[in-house]
Amino acid sequence: MQLLSPFSLVNLTLAWTLFCCCGCCRRTGPSSGDKGRGSLPPVVIEMKDFVWPSDSIPGEQRYERVIEIGHGVSTRAVIEVTSKGNGILKIGDLRLRVYDDHDDGAYYLGSLLHIEFADVNGDDYRDMVISGIVSHGGEKEWEERKMESLVFIYRYDVERSTFVLVYRKGQTDIC
Repeated sequence: MQLLSPFSLVNLTLAWTLFCCCGCCRRTGPSSGDKGRGSLPPVVIEMKDFVWPSDSIPGEQRYERVIEIGHGVSTRAVIEVTSKGNGILKIGDLRLRVYDDHDDGAYYLGSLLHIEFADVNGDDYRDMVISGIVSHGGEKEWEERKMESLVFIYRYDVERSTFVLVYRKGQTDIC
């Protein structure tokens, strides 16, 4: 299965520059006035936008927003975080594990993976890029932890009206 076919190495490099978690690539990338490759400004899911539902138990959180994909297409993005510290992003027909702060052998640094919707390939539709670091092992304090970098790029497929995985880096699966 070839996942990278829609992207050239140049586009992949641009995608990483646009979605670098720490922002260091942005300083040497496009000028601050540039909205990215396409005409739509990026949309980022951030922890500050999560709410605690009034009917929830302590620790539960929720994020909900309608994301404009482009050309009149929009979709609802919902993340529900359980009291156990796990959370699933529901967007279209995808269910992705994007939140994990419960150390049961692995967890995401910062709890929430970086989720950004931006036009990566210049087709005027926002694509979805998910990236972050997962910490493995070390359940006992004397065990060494191993860090793994994750990147998932989902291109919005207009014909199928869904996000399609076109690039993946890392062994950890979020599906």
